[in-house]
Amino acid sequence: MKDSVLKLTYTREFGTDPILGIAQSSHDFLLLASDSGSLHHINKSGKEDAPFGTFEDTHFSCIDTFLNPKADDLVVGGTSNGCLIFTSIQSQPSFKIVDNAHTGCVLSVCISVDGSSVVSTGEDGLVNVWSKNGVLRSTLYTSTDPVLQCEWINEATLLCLCSSDLFVIIPVQPTHAAMEWKAPISNVTCFAHCPNSVFCVMGNQAGQIAVSDLDGGLQRSIEIVANNEITSIAISNDETPLIVAGFHGGFALCSVLGEVQSLIMDWKLETVTSVCFSPSGHRVSIATCCGIIKSFFISKEYSAGGQCFHRNEMCYEYYMHSKPDNRVSLLINEPVELIAAQKKHALISAKNSLFLFDLDNTETPLHHTFSPKVHVMHIKASKSLFLVISSDFSIDVFNQNLKEVSSLRLNKLPDANLVDISDKHICFVNPAQPSVAHFVSTENGKPSAHSVTCIGIIRKVSIAPDDSQLFIIDKNNDLHIAPITALTNPEPEHSIFKLQTMVSSAKWHSSAPILAVLHHGEINVFLDPMCITLEQTLLEKTIDTISLPEGMSTAVLLSFSNGYLSLTSSTIGTRKTTPPGVQFLLPYPSFGALLYRLLARNNSQQALRLCQYVSQEPLWTILARWSLINYHADMAERCFAELKMIPYVLYLRTVQTYETEIAQKAEILLLLSKVDDAVTLLLSYGLIYRAIEMRWKTGDWMGALELAAHQRKHVDTVVYKRQLYLQQLQTTETNEKFMKLNERLQVNPEEIEARIEEELSNEKALTESSLAL
Repeated sequence: MKDSVLKLTYTREFGTDPILGIAQSSHDFLLLASDSGSLHHINKSGKEDAPFGTFEDTHFSCIDTFLNPKADDLVVGGTSNGCLIFTSIQSQPSFKIVDNAHTGCVLSVCISVDGSSVVSTGEDGLVNVWSKNGVLRSTLYTSTDPVLQCEWINEATLLCLCSSDLFVIIPVQPTHAAMEWKAPISNVTCFAHCPNSVFCVMGNQAGQIAVSDLDGGLQRSIEIVANNEITSIAISNDETPLIVAGFHGGFALCSVLGEVQSLIMDWKLETVTSVCFSPSGHRVSIATCCGIIKSFFISKEYSAGGQCFHRNEMCYEYYMHSKPDNRVSLLINEPVELIAAQKKHALISAKNSLFLFDLDNTETPLHHTFSPKVHVMHIKASKSLFLVISSDFSIDVFNQNLKEVSSLRLNKLPDANLVDISDKHICFVNPAQPSVAHFVSTENGKPSAHSVTCIGIIRKVSIAPDDSQLFIIDKNNDLHIAPITALTNPEPEHSIFKLQTMVSSAKWHSSAPILAVLHHGEINVFLDPMCITLEQTLLEKTIDTISLPEGMSTAVLLSFSNGYLSLTSSTIGTRKTTPPGVQFLLPYPSFGALLYRLLARNNSQQALRLCQYVSQEPLWTILARWSLINYHADMAERCFAELKMIPYVLYLRTVQTYETEIAQKAEILLLLSKVDDAVTLLLSYGLIYRAIEMRWKTGDWMGALELAAHQRKHVDTVVYKRQLYLQQLQTTETNEKFMKLNERLQVNPEEIEARIEEELSNEKALTESSLAL
């Protein structure tokens, strides 16, 4: 056992009766069911006043609980003689026993994510759905083999293990057909799935764990103990999920990337029959067939803004990456759970409380809040705000005084990876729409009318620190980027771009829109990901590639700031003594972040000097796109010349010959693929011909014709210019509208050219008069 990862908090013995099921209830209490028919409810210290319930001639086989933030927790247990027992955790609980729920042993029970439904499976091959009061609703599926286990994918779909190799996805609605898929590993004994996530984990008789898509696609496999059957498995529901797997004589804790963080071998435990995590994932508990319960605290590292936080049982140790030996404890005297950090502040949850610390003065918390009935599930931070996700499905935003700024409530608990916060927006993915990222204002909690839609199911979202863009990782591990600023005037076909495939993890820089991506054993740093909106060639010039040391193929990016990339891995290079889960720093130059700081202050001349001094293509690319966005055509030309992108240089030289600043800005908007914005700008200053020309220059002849008809001007010009265009292509007209106009209109080329010349010569006067108004 690695003491740096797991710390034993208590051991409790219940005679020699096997403990066949454990489940987590509210406030860190643990519920367990024994083979002798007893239900036990023990606190975080392993203590219990008396058995929660005892049933004669009953042998429990499985159990599940629902953490109800508004009432008592729901408990459902299955027995070896086919009964179901429904109850709730209260001072004087009542029990409802459903006899003959199954023929033979009940093999699994699982409560839905909203607590309204219960599914049970048994040796008789039936998959039954019950109300929370124990009323049979329907038999969804019948198998010729015993249905070994069942989990809810979401509130409308089930995932069942029907034999050692066959999984079945069963919709609750009878109008939809069940879908079968074969397990990616043979002889599966158990599996686990986090509600609303896009993968599941499974164990088999050979001691292997597999991480699989929900259609059977294998992501990775891990060998825990060769030829030692995995008897139980669970996965935590947090931002960096962990897997705990029990087997004969021990259990293992590992990440979904295959990193074994701790391996406990103790033959006195005999077979581990059940495992579970606490709701926040900070504690893991195991039950054995010899009546022993053990609970462990999981030590964990957290990185943010060049700072590192190491979770111990009663405190977080805080230190700078550059000074790992200079540690300060954020002491609470309560078992700590979660943390989120800014540059100067850290927010810690413990039990039902939130503690805010000033990192310059860590002796006592600045502020403290307490909520007796709500459990904090996830915490996140932006530059100046904190986001708290609670067990009552609420998302609350707090400022640095721990005062609530805004709040919203969802229909179900969101996955931590599917929610993020910036100073202006909350981004979240509703499990009912797993391919859509929604936005909410942090100021008032009101939803935005716009959203970002991904082709696949979204697995992770993250907002850039400057609130300019969002990255999305989908279930296929493809990385997408979407501009947030475009949400005010979205163009759906251009609102999301695929950046890279087969991504292991990704992190924004703490202060700049620079993205680090772990991909095939190397780190790609995109210094300006939004260059993809211009062209792929320009994007490639922004990429820095860093090779990882040997043995870090399973690394995870933790943070990116202050000249360092922070990673964790099971082994680092050839240093075999390095324990799993520790952090490793890779130095990375801060020139990109410095350039963004200069540009944020509009200090373009200092930015130009920095690019000249460093003389690297990624920096020139950042300055080039910034110059275009801010209409500095001369500086953009200089940057593209340094990048040796001659077509851009020639185009920008032509743009600078235009007499009016408005015409120049419109051409730059066209270069940025903002055609509608360019047309609107030109029309607002009365430059009608320029606006119509902008449409046909981009190949939108019908748009040019419609605009001319709307303005009641230059219809014949559009027809004439299209005739010249088709003559150059040596082809004939096929568009019906233009064919009819050719027959009806008398096109006079000399008159049209004279009219265009007159309008172009009057551009300056038109622009000046519009500005005066």
